[in-house]
Amino acid sequence: MIIVPNTSTINLSDSYFYCGGLDYNDVNLTNSGWVAISGSNTFNTLNIPNASTISFEGGTTNTFNNLIIPSGTGCNDYFNLQSSISGSATNLIMSAGSLLVENYGCNCFWRCNFQRNK
Repeated sequence: MIIVPNTSTINLSDSYFYCGGLDYNDVNLTNSGWVAISGSNTFNTLNIPNASTISFEGGTTNTFNNLIIPSGTGCNDYFNLQSSISGSATNLIMSAGSLLVENYGCNCFWRCNFQRNK
């Protein structure tokens, strides 16, 4: 498989995305359960619309232009956002673009640092 950082679109229904610390254009992860993302990566768009738990590898930094995460219908309709390693933060950085979320709740287990750059 050849991945072109500025033009490729990756569609996966698997629970694990072993990224390898690369730059990606658009990644769509459609699993409706637990989704794990490894490595420090850069995404134009990371689309995870159906997950109940999103786990980023502890000690890594993931940067997004657009992050699409589960939308709910009320305060009891939430998903879990977590670091995979207890006591080791994962860093989530929005470099530009938009975070697309409507009516969601987020339980943040362990430590997740979220930063929005303007």
